[in-house]
Amino acid sequence: MKKNKLTPGYNLMWESSRIMLPEHVAGLHKLAEEQRKVDKPILDISQIEENENKIHVAMEFSDEVKITFFEVGFISEVHGRIHYLDQIKKEIRVIDREGEIQYIKFEDILAVEILD
Repeated sequence: MKKNKLTPGYNLMWESSRIMLPEHVAGLHKLAEEQRKVDKPILDISQIEENENKIHVAMEFSDEVKITFFEVGFISEVHGRIHYLDQIKKEIRVIDREGEIQYIKFEDILAVEILD
């Protein structure tokens, strides 16, 4: 005979505690997010130079680009036009399709693709 809640001798003491507290749910979501994080890929010199060339061409001709970059454990991408190269802060400013300005550090750029 298979045991269930109604079987004599079954431990009903813990039956009412089968709820998940909001703190536990939040902890499980945080744990799942931490497990999805990836390490930052390391690019070789030729890939970096290729990305730089594409950035300069896209900026010169005002082409739309798709930039893939590393952001706090995740790989993100932005579609837009390169607005400005800041040599001092070592970042580029991209105006995305919604008109927002995205700031991307040079060291975080993984790939650049010209869409036009």
